[in-house]
Amino acid sequence: MPGEPMLDAVRRRLGLELGLESSNLSCLLPDFAYTATDVSGIVENEICPVYEGRLLHPQPDIHPNPDEVMDWKWVPWDDLTRAVQLTPFAFSPWAVTQIGQLDDTRNQSQ
Repeated sequence: MPGEPMLDAVRRRLGLELGLESSNLSCLLPDFAYTATDVSGIVENEICPVYEGRLLHPQPDIHPNPDEVMDWKWVPWDDLTRAVQLTPFAFSPWAVTQIGQLDDTRNQSQ
């Protein structure tokens, strides 16, 4: 929202899209931006900083907003990166780029 602090916006969208509350938010990819067209023809052109957070409840009930989320599943990070490498067509083009950059950042910090 105009004038809304970024962390407030991240928390608001997390609640709107997944029905979750988070704490300890930190920005991992502050300059993430992309332009991509998915297989259905949807064009995305966004500046979209990527945040990491910890859930307030260890095993929360996830209530995805069907207008925002088609499907979801908890998976270990290494399984996700392997799936993206082997089947990038199964993910949105921006997710493929984002996950690759996150993995690079994660590997540099280890």
